[in-house]
Amino acid sequence: AALQATVQVRVWGEHSIARMSAIPAAATSLATPPASAPRARRPQPCRARLLPASSVSRASLGVRASRKESQLPGRHARPSLKVYASTDVTEAAPSEAPQGPPPSAPVKQIEDIRATQIAADVTQFRGLTKEHLKYEIEYSLKRGSSDNTYFIAAAQPTLVDVVDQEYADAFIALLKKEGILNKLAVIVLGACGPKRAKTLEKLLVARSESAPKLTIVCSNVAARNVPEFLPKELLPKFETSAVKQGGKAEYDIGGGRKLSFVATPTPRWPDLMMTYDASTGLLFSSKFFSAHIYSETVNDEGGFRAFNEDWRFYFDCMLAPAAKQTQNALKKLDLSVAPEPLKSYTTAKGIDILKSDVALVKGFFTKLMGKTPAPEAKGFSPSSSEDSTTTIKGLCPLHGPIVEASAAELIREYGDWVGARLRDAERTSAVVLYASAYGNTAALAQAIAKGVCKAGVGVESINCEFTAGKEIVEAVEKADGFVIGSPTLGGHMPTPVQEALGAILAESSTRKKPCGVFGSFGWSGEAVDEIEKRLTDAGYPFAFDAIRCKFKPTDKTLQICEESGTDLGQAIRKNRAKENRKLAKGSFQPTTSNTTAQAVGRLVGTLCVVTAEDGTDEDKVSSGMLASWVSQASFTPPGITVAVAKDRAVESLLMRGNSFNINVLGEGGAREVSKAMLKPFKPGEDRFEGLDIKKSSNGCVVLPGINAYLECKVSDKIETGDHWIVYATVEHGELEDANMLTAMHHRKSGATY
Repeated sequence: AALQATVQVRVWGEHSIARMSAIPAAATSLATPPASAPRARRPQPCRARLLPASSVSRASLGVRASRKESQLPGRHARPSLKVYASTDVTEAAPSEAPQGPPPSAPVKQIEDIRATQIAADVTQFRGLTKEHLKYEIEYSLKRGSSDNTYFIAAAQPTLVDVVDQEYADAFIALLKKEGILNKLAVIVLGACGPKRAKTLEKLLVARSESAPKLTIVCSNVAARNVPEFLPKELLPKFETSAVKQGGKAEYDIGGGRKLSFVATPTPRWPDLMMTYDASTGLLFSSKFFSAHIYSETVNDEGGFRAFNEDWRFYFDCMLAPAAKQTQNALKKLDLSVAPEPLKSYTTAKGIDILKSDVALVKGFFTKLMGKTPAPEAKGFSPSSSEDSTTTIKGLCPLHGPIVEASAAELIREYGDWVGARLRDAERTSAVVLYASAYGNTAALAQAIAKGVCKAGVGVESINCEFTAGKEIVEAVEKADGFVIGSPTLGGHMPTPVQEALGAILAESSTRKKPCGVFGSFGWSGEAVDEIEKRLTDAGYPFAFDAIRCKFKPTDKTLQICEESGTDLGQAIRKNRAKENRKLAKGSFQPTTSNTTAQAVGRLVGTLCVVTAEDGTDEDKVSSGMLASWVSQASFTPPGITVAVAKDRAVESLLMRGNSFNINVLGEGGAREVSKAMLKPFKPGEDRFEGLDIKKSSNGCVVLPGINAYLECKVSDKIETGDHWIVYATVEHGELEDANMLTAMHHRKSGATY
């Protein structure tokens, strides 16, 4: 295909920043910047157009860097760039390596695809894996995953979503086997990144020439992206019907059956859209109400308790940083769960019979008086502006089980989780700014945002590619701190990040706010250095060291990001506490002591160290913390509880099913271990460095000089204010020194540790 591009060369002293943008060009000559270009503080653009070539390899057009020592101060020497074009394929020298990711290995195909009928004419196609599918924060529970799509056998056969590329081959083979592939008339894309576009590409190629032309219904953002993701020769095989950003639409799939759509964008997924089928009461919720877990059952068998942790973890990772957008989506949809049909009294018990009778009598008198029951809430109805409520019978997400029995509870919990994040933001907040070329920088941003949330600070994630500079500045001015992340493209940060950074630096009111820098890169990583230097020169305080990730993040990288986000959140809270003390200084303060705190402080605890690990030797994640809120909780099975503050790094390793150790400190050896565990740690730093440790049978750390240790496995977690109460069963225990007395922790106040 013809490669037509515009290169914008910006002269900045002896440096040139080149930016490639894919826009049509029909120039017939190559213009060059004037030799006498003036030195200037701000970039002065001059345009140079590359010759279009119908048979030129992508490798034959580019930006060549000549290594010259920079005259400007900085951490690294910056190359001056020369634009060149040729009709011959050229090989880049090692010093001219491309800035993108390395050539990717063939995608490993997963063959476990299952078809299950979930309604009269709706079939779910579900890809399943027990593997740790991706190194992204939302997969870090390592419980496998499912990738769901749904087929509606209407007059116009409709497919809602396509699977990720790992399942593509088996998915298309199953569509052929079921006789669906060539019958499809409509594909609804609730989300479509480059990886799902690969599956869409394979699907279009596999369809016969006689198959009807497809209509792809998607959001405005997806409608712009999909043609760019696909080869040009496939574009005539479909047409797109776009739902406006933040809007709603309907599409008739035959026989008067209409699907309703509502765009629900978030910074991570600007193309997100939900689909409602009124005839079945199913809401195809895309990323909302999802969970990454391998389950043999299609629906939420076992109820809310069985999947609560997985739903909550996914929300905290992916939607908590977009609490405003999540709230807007819930308001637009205004979900109400349809009541279950009346059941026979034969198997019903007393309380169930009473509830059914009350509901029946209430409904009768409501109708008799000519009134309709008040909906639980008011908002958007995707099918009618008169009816304010979307009544559903099930939630059909992109990942995880179909939610039926737990639908009402999960919807209510989503509202509570969103409300908690928004209340945090009213007290203190941070902004996470980023742009992402291949998804790696976005993964880092999500991990940092999760860490900020753990510290009880509200988060607003902003994708610079879709946000104006004015909005970014307003968000940063309003927030108490910020982080900014960027990939490295062509040796520099992309234009959206550059413009966002410039806008922030221009506002002096932001310069006392704690900040951080992060980014991913393929070969060099200059963007992170450049952002860090400009913020340092402007006098911004850093909450953590800059994070540089080469290629894809690992579990260790994500741990560093999460802990860095927590450090930022704690710095913000510390600053706010100082401000509050200044405001309170000189004002009347009550002199009476807090007797309640003193009384609570009389509770005595056993001094322990919690140690936990996860991952393999190559990518191991470990952590530990000093704890005294530890207590026996059950005889059979032997169980204990431990209270863990939400902002503790070890909390992420204490999920249901994970193993950890309780190291019970003795009076003789508590001082050395306590001192080691109380020192401040940098994100990702080894908590046990310098200690003579050993490993127990569950792979977790056993510390020296202890009285005893318990090998535990997490059974449940209960959220209690600013702490999690972890209940775990004790699988094994050993006395290290039977004669040593247990170290106890005495406090004067229950307001601190």
